[in-house]
Amino acid sequence: MAKQEKRETGWCGSSPRGSLVLGYYHAAPPGARKGEQRACRLTAARLFCSALRENSSILSALCGDGRCGAGLAVGARMEYILNNKPGEIDYVPYRAYVESIREQLPPHVYAFASDIRYFDLASHSSLHDAWLESFTVREVETGERHESRRMEIAIALLGPFHDLRIHLHYTGVTRYSFITPPRYGQSRYDHTAHGDLFTHEIRLGHEGLLVHELLFERNTTFLIECSDLRHSEETVKHDS
Repeated sequence: MAKQEKRETGWCGSSPRGSLVLGYYHAAPPGARKGEQRACRLTAARLFCSALRENSSILSALCGDGRCGAGLAVGARMEYILNNKPGEIDYVPYRAYVESIREQLPPHVYAFASDIRYFDLASHSSLHDAWLESFTVREVETGERHESRRMEIAIALLGPFHDLRIHLHYTGVTRYSFITPPRYGQSRYDHTAHGDLFTHEIRLGHEGLLVHELLFERNTTFLIECSDLRHSEETVKHDS
């Protein structure tokens, strides 16, 4: 336990609130059910995120040095939000990058890419911990013989608190890929499929096109290059 506390303190730098958050976040035992893990970390995450909203320098508040450990071995191609330590999200270079390209992004894309709510552990709108419901590729046709065709992609995610459905709609798609590695012999993935969405980032692609990359717990990656991206949410109605 002492070794774990030392690691968490090192990740959090000198931020007392950050230390509290990651201490709770990693205190859940490895075999804990998802509900137990969420209850454990959200106790501290709510304190942490209230501090973020009160702090004009959101990035530096994120654990003192801007890093947040996730305890997940990953191998994604993310260019800005993951650092060179396995499983660590580093918001500082990502947010700095988004700010550097702000003038090249449509206002609604900048708003989505830069809003802490879509990364915040305690936010109902966060993509972190969301579950994939569907990934749909469509060819939208025009012309007298429907001969002119363009690709569109729609992703639906169940939000981390299961009270929102998050929609991502990509138009003018020029390329996409999704890679899901096999998990032979790992029974967890027999019933969790892709697992939780770990993180995501938006960056510029070819000649100003948009790239959105999403990384899931299974180490599944979705990468989409497009001319526009729209984000929306809807309330999930549960039977009473």
